[in-house]
Amino acid sequence: MANANDKDPLVNQLHFGVCSLTQKPCLLTCHPGRWLQVKLDVEVAGAPALLECSKLPCALGGTIRFVQPGQLA
Repeated sequence: MANANDKDPLVNQLHFGVCSLTQKPCLLTCHPGRWLQVKLDVEVAGAPALLECSKLPCALGGTIRFVQPGQLA
C-alpha cells in the first residue's frame, strides 16, 4: 500500500523507471508535485492512500501513474 507521501526521489522514484520524455531514469529528471486523486478518507502511515487512478505530475510535464496494481509507469 502506498500513500501521498510516497514520492521521495531517493526512496520511491527508484521504482518509477525510465522517463518517457527524457529516456533517463526518473530519479535524475523528475521533480514531482503532489499525488492527485488520492483517497482522502483512508490513511496509510498517516497520509492519504493512493488509488489505481492516482497520478503524480512531474515538473517536466509528464505524469507518473499506475499501470497495474503494484506497479508504476
